[in-house]
Amino acid sequence: MTVLTQDILDASQKRLRKLINTTGEAHAECCDRGLTSERDKLRKVQAHLMMAEAEAGNIVIPADGGEISTRSGDK
Repeated sequence: MTVLTQDILDASQKRLRKLINTTGEAHAECCDRGLTSERDKLRKVQAHLMMAEAEAGNIVIPADGGEISTRSGDK
């Protein structure tokens, strides 16, 4: 079992942000290639990922008498 630490939380949020950015790049490529159906699906996927990022952005996890906060500094 993995113990959730601030570093793990930050790394996970960075990976999610990278996935969001990659999806945006794939969306642009589909536009350039005229793949409209795939383009539209990628935009939906990106929107869901962004909603997940927003929802997870304010997670607070108590740890050994302290708190783990999000990258934005919220606790």
